[in-house]
Amino acid sequence: MAAVLSGRRLLIVMSIFAAAFLTLHNLQVSLKQTMRVAASMSSTDSPYVHPRQDDGTTPPSSTTTANDTLPSPNGKPYFVIHVGPPKTATTTLQEELHRWNSVLRQQDNYTYAGKVLQRGKRRQKQSAIWKGLQLQCQEQVYQSRVSIILSNKNTTNTPICWKNFVQELQRLRGQSIVVSDEVYSFKWGNFGQDSLSPWDWVSLQEALAKEWNIKLVIAYRRLYEWLPSVKQQTDRWAPSKRALNHWPGDGGRAIQPLTEYLRQQPSVHPKSTVKASFLFTDQLLDKFKEQVSANVTAQLQILNVHDAVESESVRTTFLCHVLPTATRACATSRHDDQTTTQQTRSNPQQTVFYDVLVTAAAARGWIHIAHYKRHDVVLAAAQYQQKTLQLTDREFAMTCPTENELEALLHASLAAEAAVLPVHAARQQEEAHQHDFWTKRHRFCWIETDAVLALTEWKTFFAQFASNHTAVAVQLNKV
Repeated sequence: MAAVLSGRRLLIVMSIFAAAFLTLHNLQVSLKQTMRVAASMSSTDSPYVHPRQDDGTTPPSSTTTANDTLPSPNGKPYFVIHVGPPKTATTTLQEELHRWNSVLRQQDNYTYAGKVLQRGKRRQKQSAIWKGLQLQCQEQVYQSRVSIILSNKNTTNTPICWKNFVQELQRLRGQSIVVSDEVYSFKWGNFGQDSLSPWDWVSLQEALAKEWNIKLVIAYRRLYEWLPSVKQQTDRWAPSKRALNHWPGDGGRAIQPLTEYLRQQPSVHPKSTVKASFLFTDQLLDKFKEQVSANVTAQLQILNVHDAVESESVRTTFLCHVLPTATRACATSRHDDQTTTQQTRSNPQQTVFYDVLVTAAAARGWIHIAHYKRHDVVLAAAQYQQKTLQLTDREFAMTCPTENELEALLHASLAAEAAVLPVHAARQQEEAHQHDFWTKRHRFCWIETDAVLALTEWKTFFAQFASNHTAVAVQLNKV
């Protein structure tokens, strides 16, 4: 069973992590103390449910093997809500569950009613279930419920979104339902409780509890992978991101180096009063555990994305290790994995190095920013590196964290895993955790713009974007 650290304790660990870039010794001492605290905590607080083997022991897994679990004793179907957090394969999972909806329905009586991603010009319809669980609808539901209490009347104007939600539930009565949307992990409102939450739990309990078993699923990805991925998602270009389309100093912002970002943690762990922010799995687990115990009867489960074997897709991991009684779809998905040579990622990472290089050149006055758009120059730089120089985005001069900085990040990541997973699972995966970290250490390196801009080929490249091409080209070659 899990030894779950409180969000507050892990915040302390993360604060120590930030300081550890300066003083590694203090971090190591504090982490040892944290691990002793974790080991001494009672396992009775664990939210995890694990199937039992024939000998009565718990199998060495950090997640419930859902399809080895007997059907619910009350015979009710399941209402499964996958809440993310972001950057834990949520986009891929949502696309796969939507694509496999007919398989789930035909083989195991499941309906996917979660977020449907919009690709291309054709807009796909979102389900009434998904709409009813969005914050805007939930706030209307709460206001309607409060007005009933204040007016002492049994009837009031029920929001249309909630009427549609209840009607869709009636249509799906007897079926299990699965919903996925990462906004449930960070877009929260005030529903008359001490802390924010994604839903009006009173109304949700009333709508679901009689007909469905409620199950909440929180995904876990190792901290050393999750933090850079969160930053990359924030920094990746999109037409809607004004700050990344305008030049720094002209309404835009420069992208912060990864090492500086990591030093500033735990700023990624904001206070619970912040309405829209990313929380790590440990804090989500603490908050949902508190809310569930106070408001609703539900099962909490951690989906450890690292439990998947190399040949297993995220879809198969979810169907086989999360959805109860989805045995047929699980088997079909495993078979599909064996016959599919390559698994696609729906939200692949996008390098930001070209943008970092371009804005550094602009800061030197090498680019006529009133004439050239930031993203146009970024695209030109990417083409120059890849097509003209025949190099990848990882073949720039790089600056990398020191050994002490890497050790600090690794220890913080291990401490975070110990805070989230059951003790036996964290210990079992510790060696793989460390091995994967050191194998991927190059991911923490950052483009060294001064060294790149000192190269003649890049001076020549940027000369074409200056206000006076010929004069600037001569000047740059003298630098």
